[in-house]
Amino acid sequence: IRLRAMWALHVTGGWTPTALGDALRDRDEYIRAWAVQLLSENRAPSPDVLTQFARMAKNDRSPVVRLYLASALQRLDASIRWPIAAELLRHEDDAADPNLPTMVWLAIEPMVSADPGVALNHASRSRVPQIARFIARRAVDAGALEPLVAALGRDPKTITQLLEGMRDGLEGRFDLAAPPNWTPVFDRLKRSD
Repeated sequence: IRLRAMWALHVTGGWTPTALGDALRDRDEYIRAWAVQLLSENRAPSPDVLTQFARMAKNDRSPVVRLYLASALQRLDASIRWPIAAELLRHEDDAADPNLPTMVWLAIEPMVSADPGVALNHASRSRVPQIARFIARRAVDAGALEPLVAALGRDPKTITQLLEGMRDGLEGRFDLAAPPNWTPVFDRLKRSD
């Protein structure tokens, strides 16, 4: 009943941004999720709402709410996605979710080629292995081997996924040369477990 009332108010213009902002703190996960949806429909939520989205991405226990946040990211300008996406990447329990990793990936994929260094830093801290692997593969496709090797050199917790993504991106390619920072990183990798 509350969701139907929420949708009716939205269609008739009865919601104010303040009331929707209050709905982000509702006890019901579906009310919070739909508040995210409705606040991001115009593709330009206020800075306060974006701050709340980042806080929810970090602290909200509901995978439903996190899924709606991941979906909302795709409607936001790329320049403001990382603070929310970075928090979504920290939820280890979302790695097994059938939808969440893909939704987050779809939101951040265009940003990997725009700034591979930032994307690889987030991949290094990700607790969603699939996304770390996808970021590494996309970095190879974007010609960002040097930043990828630099990320590997920092020995992140996701080193296996980054290497797998690098392998996937390099498979069948013969047009690439090793970046200058590859030799010392490769020597260290050979000695590691």
